[in-house]
Amino acid sequence: MSNQGFFIKNTRIPSLGKGGTKFGFYCRITGYENVERGLLIQIAKMKKRTKIGLHEAVEHLHKDIQEGPYPQEPWGEDRYVGGVMVHKGGTLSNSWETKDVGGVDSPEIIFGYNMNKAPYAWYVHEMTSPPYGDVQWTKDVRPNAGPQWLTVGIQRNKPIMLSIIAMNASVEGKI
Repeated sequence: MSNQGFFIKNTRIPSLGKGGTKFGFYCRITGYENVERGLLIQIAKMKKRTKIGLHEAVEHLHKDIQEGPYPQEPWGEDRYVGGVMVHKGGTLSNSWETKDVGGVDSPEIIFGYNMNKAPYAWYVHEMTSPPYGDVQWTKDVRPNAGPQWLTVGIQRNKPIMLSIIAMNASVEGKI
């Protein structure tokens, strides 16, 4: 086969057809399916790692509002009236939950206090002075307990939580 059929006559410019006057390149993509499959696998792994990161970020938040600086989550002691327990200590903290709500393609979670287990959680969270007068937060087992511990904790931990999510979600390995 003559090379003349692949180039414009009397040139070294590739032709799009034998003896044609149009020039350009024919190309064939090889391995596209492998690249696409690898990319889809990485995206699926990234979504899974993002969900893991979300859970780790919320775990970090909950630990911080329990052990971090003021204000911490309140922790009341067991309370008895006439020898009968009227409040189990730690009920608020033990009502903390994290749930997956997103599907496979949507890494989403919700977190916070279960209102069925601790229906007073948001009321206590908003007990600021004023309007509630002198709230005795220091009588708690946690002396650093205070109002709006969750709001302040989220604000304080936002950069760390985002970093935890980002570290988990990053692409690993070759595509």
